[in-house]
Amino acid sequence: DGKQLLEFNLAFFHTATADAAPNGQGADNPGARLVPLAGGDGVPLNIFKAGDNPMDFNADGTAVFVTRRLDGSHMEQWQIDMATGKRTLLHTIVAPGIPAISRGMLSAISRDGKSYSFQYHPAISTIYEVQGLK
Repeated sequence: DGKQLLEFNLAFFHTATADAAPNGQGADNPGARLVPLAGGDGVPLNIFKAGDNPMDFNADGTAVFVTRRLDGSHMEQWQIDMATGKRTLLHTIVAPGIPAISRGMLSAISRDGKSYSFQYHPAISTIYEVQGLK
């Protein structure tokens, strides 16, 4: 059926993600390669940058969605065209509240790239000063 698996180099991405592409298109890169599900050698993809966290393919399999974490409470979702490597910023996500209290974020995106969801993990604490203990 022409489907392929997107395989990632953990040292390049720091995160493993894989999904089956709806078609057999690809480009060229050390961070990832497209491998036919039916078997055979993979085609390197040269479209990712360090810090990209691949999430999913778009609906027709011509692009890959990635997130880029800016800090603990800000992230961006990008679409990367697999044939050209063109990057399009789709969403900038900011966790509500005080930026310093978030310990991380996760996100998901729809196959059309129009909708997304996210969750964040607040790290809320209180500092107490105690005096006079012996």
